[in-house]
Amino acid sequence: AFGYSVALVGPGPGGPLVGQALVGAFLSDLAAPSAGAVFIYDSSVATTSEPEGPGVLETRLSVFPNPIREYARIRLVLSRSGYVRVAIFNVLGREVARVFDGDLPRGVSELSLSTGGVPAGVYVVRAMGEFAATVARTITVVH
Repeated sequence: AFGYSVALVGPGPGGPLVGQALVGAFLSDLAAPSAGAVFIYDSSVATTSEPEGPGVLETRLSVFPNPIREYARIRLVLSRSGYVRVAIFNVLGREVARVFDGDLPRGVSELSLSTGGVPAGVYVVRAMGEFAATVARTITVVH
């Protein structure tokens, strides 16, 4: 299982700042450097970066439309090229679909997601690879 989903509410420059955080790690990642990391996401984009240092690596992941009926696009922005695996996980942390497994260039990449074999429900899209940490984004599949 992944861990906990926590709602975050606080003051923002233009009014209340609302977001959510996934706290914990997938069982398969317990030995990974990102184990125990906090993944912060809102209704559109998930972002992660190395905590500090001169060569900060940033990764952004967005899925649209969301909720998804049949097809969606996954936009992944990488600060460097390298191996990436994008997969969909159910609430128990089990992989239910592999979207992409290979090398992607630095910059913006768009991937196609078909939910034909995925039952309706709430899932997590994870992008894992040679970048700073795993990024995760919740999606809702409706048929």
